[in-house]
Amino acid sequence: SFSGAASVVVPPTTDRDALKEGIASLTPGFGTAIGDAVARAVALVQQATGESIPVAGESVDGAPLDSSPPLGAVVLLSDGSQTRGLLAPEDGARLAEEAGVPVYTIALGTLTGTVTIYRGGESVVVPVPPDRETLARIAESTGASTFEATDADALGAVYDRRGRVVGAE
Repeated sequence: SFSGAASVVVPPTTDRDALKEGIASLTPGFGTAIGDAVARAVALVQQATGESIPVAGESVDGAPLDSSPPLGAVVLLSDGSQTRGLLAPEDGARLAEEAGVPVYTIALGTLTGTVTIYRGGESVVVPVPPDRETLARIAESTGASTFEATDADALGAVYDRRGRVVGAE
């Protein structure tokens, strides 16, 4: 999860109930720290796989790599452009690329999209146009794809397509 900072709501798991509970707990925050979120997600992929993931075409021990898919991937869903965080989106993408972790990006929302947050006891409407160009660059630089979703149905379709590529049982 990320808004002004990245945090782990549910660590990598095969427990779908825990994942659903984690997703249900998400709420809008203030700010968008895309670079930090990508860097944190890459660290979680590396932790979950137990090793650094070699960059495509390279190997850790000099042995040739096969063409099998990477052991892990990141799906980055964002409804805004970078407004917070320590790392720029390009820095997070560079870390993912160096680790061999593809980052599939989904630009959620429309150019006129907003969210309402509560700050100081007041409701504040904040514009959140997705930064499609930055998300596309992150995906491209990590060898992944980028998508757009303007509503819940479109988002569901993206997840259906990605699930067949990213996930395995």
